[in-house]
Amino acid sequence: MENELSPAPLEDGFQQFIDLVKNAVPSPHTKRAYSEVLKEFHAWQITIGESILNKATLNTFRWRKREVKGSQLNNTIINLRN
Repeated sequence: MENELSPAPLEDGFQQFIDLVKNAVPSPHTKRAYSEVLKEFHAWQITIGESILNKATLNTFRWRKREVKGSQLNNTIINLRN
């Protein structure tokens, strides 16, 4: 299993972006979920050295999350079989 990304300190600009996104939705659950994934994205973005927020970067992040989720699911299935 891959190591979890450690939380990165958020620059004021990125925190303002998170706040803007959170203020666009009414549900507290959605606000929390969006905030968590955006913070995870920011930590990942720093680890790969990417500073531009664009569609290609977001798609790469999405694929990475799917790969990690898939490997975790496979580990869970293997554990259930044992």
